[in-house]
Amino acid sequence: MIFGGLDDQGTLKNDVWALSLSGDPTWTLLIPALGSPIPRFEHAAVYDPVRDRMVVTGGVDATGQFSRTTPMFEFSGTPRWYQDTRDGGVETARHTAIYDPVSDRVVVFGGHLTVDQPANATYVLNLSQRFSGWKGLWIAGTPPAARIEHTAIYDPRRRRMIIFGGNDSRTIRNDSWSLDLSTPPIWTRLTPRGVAPIERFGHQAVYDPNRRCMWVIGGRGAPFDDLLGRLSLSGEPRWIPAPSIGGPRRQWLRFSAIYDPPRDRIVAFGGEGDYNETWALMLSDTPVWTKLNPTGTPPTPRKDHSAIYDPVRDRMIVFGGWDGDLRNDVWALSLSGEPKWTQLFPSGTPPSPRSAHTAVYDPIRDRMLVYGGGTATTDTWALMLSGELRWVAIAPPNGPLCFEHTAFYDPVRDGMVVFGGWRGDYRPSAGVFELSLWPNLGWTQLLPSGGGPQGRAWHSAVYDPVRDGMWVFGGLSYFGILNDLWLLTWGERLINVNVDIKPGSQDGPPPFGGSGTLPVAILSTPSFDAKTVDVASVRIGDTPARLKPDTTPMASLEDVDGDGLLDLVVHFDVAALNFTPADTLIRLDGTTHDGARIRGFSRIRFVGNLIGGARAQSEPPEPGPVTTRLRAMSAQPTSGPLRFSISAPGFQNWTLELFDLMGRRVLTRSGHILGSGNYILEANESRSLAPGVYAVRLALGGRSLTTRTVIIR
Repeated sequence: MIFGGLDDQGTLKNDVWALSLSGDPTWTLLIPALGSPIPRFEHAAVYDPVRDRMVVTGGVDATGQFSRTTPMFEFSGTPRWYQDTRDGGVETARHTAIYDPVSDRVVVFGGHLTVDQPANATYVLNLSQRFSGWKGLWIAGTPPAARIEHTAIYDPRRRRMIIFGGNDSRTIRNDSWSLDLSTPPIWTRLTPRGVAPIERFGHQAVYDPNRRCMWVIGGRGAPFDDLLGRLSLSGEPRWIPAPSIGGPRRQWLRFSAIYDPPRDRIVAFGGEGDYNETWALMLSDTPVWTKLNPTGTPPTPRKDHSAIYDPVRDRMIVFGGWDGDLRNDVWALSLSGEPKWTQLFPSGTPPSPRSAHTAVYDPIRDRMLVYGGGTATTDTWALMLSGELRWVAIAPPNGPLCFEHTAFYDPVRDGMVVFGGWRGDYRPSAGVFELSLWPNLGWTQLLPSGGGPQGRAWHSAVYDPVRDGMWVFGGLSYFGILNDLWLLTWGERLINVNVDIKPGSQDGPPPFGGSGTLPVAILSTPSFDAKTVDVASVRIGDTPARLKPDTTPMASLEDVDGDGLLDLVVHFDVAALNFTPADTLIRLDGTTHDGARIRGFSRIRFVGNLIGGARAQSEPPEPGPVTTRLRAMSAQPTSGPLRFSISAPGFQNWTLELFDLMGRRVLTRSGHILGSGNYILEANESRSLAPGVYAVRLALGGRSLTTRTVIIR
């Protein structure tokens, strides 16, 4: 099918022609029953297989104006033109368009915005939502350069759009780009059984994994004697009465609350009204409030601060807030034994003082992420918790402008999701944004289907790992206080897989800058069969599997962990992976043969943390033949001496080198192991090293073992 264009006489056309492709090809002019759209050229068209029609986007008319209309030519029955009347339109030309069958939408990229201004924007038109018009699509990462007259196709196996080449008005291009078109999230309004808590805002909500429920605490509007609400998330959601014993006898809002897993309780701090009290809620069918009396000097009374639970160090971390002035101080409350407040003094340039921001814990990188706030900031900061405690600005200030919003860490997509809050004009937002943390930092505006809640601030939100969704309750809208409940689900099939680097080995990946191949196993489990993975789709970062001489990926099926299930071992070119001393984590992505996405993380666990001058101690031997093995015994990070367990089949010489993250060698030691056996090596000299992260390389019996160690003081 072809439509319109500019003929060899310079005349704009709006006719429709069909070329039959079976037998002898034959051209046929189709005469629509009703009128035709205005003649145009430099437009794009896609086929809508669900409704058997052609969708036309953009183009230029006889006056030189860019068309904003979206005419559709229906083939079923009597051919006819239909003018889509939804809001908006793609005012562009010389662009590309593809049909996304999974989301039932048209995706447009690039083209001219004006006669001499190429664009690199992406727009979508959802065809199944009758009243949803064209929308701009915010995309993470660095986009392709603006261009016109490029090409685009849809890749159904990996669900992506691929573009190639084009012209940016200065340069003819030959670059290729792909755009992931994973299923968008979906809003669902829920009306659970039971009696919902009274309308409120400024409250907190905490996800309880043991009881599979959401606890709602306090808020403006909550009665003094009814601080708690409980929403059961098992099966059909329902509100459960939640009487509690004790607790603050006041309106309690704009405080912080975290879930304390080891003690199965909620810990809350501060709040509006000049308070710096700390309360614990022991969870049960009848929860009990206890006012804690930590030792140490507490933070000043404050509200609109943030708090996270630090699982590695078993503590609550509080940042910023308002105590009469905006703050940017950091405090830690130890939770094991007798609670104690300690002020922390991170190095680096800190975030500006702020309140009404959010903070989440990033478990992959062991850090706290801070976003936004009431000073109209849109920057994102990381408080690095491993090694030296320090602040790092991780993303440019180009996120959504909001405060009094909610945020959570998204473990499936490895990002931070932000919802709602006040915009810069003090109107409540209903926007959903995600900051992708891997492989490139970048904000994406999510465009959920299903309508969605009205804009709001001072609401609560929790992540539900079972449903892979966000529960939102209550808040303050432009029209009043709310007690509605919404669930945002992503709706995509993403499987988290277990990854084993160099399976069966203790010495981790080759040294950075090395050569050869790196085997990485995708492990099968009772609920996941690694044989279903499409090997050609597997990537570590942007690096695919190494190819064999016949150009097929280098991979095999082996039971590497001895559980009776075949695992998929994929081999990568070490030089292409380009490991550096700063790498501590790899992320593996791919798809299954039926289109589900897979993702797995693994820390780069190099072993060989030996410091020169270590003394060898005998360790009870293990049964069977002794093989070369090295295992760190010190907790990481550590403030004490480094200790390692080493096994060797015989006499071994070793040389160890220690590098800082600038690549400077700061220590060299050597020694030898006497005879076959297992040994413990204690590195007392590590006590003299400055705090920080170090790369370690150990030459042991012809093998090179590398690792990293973190020392704190």
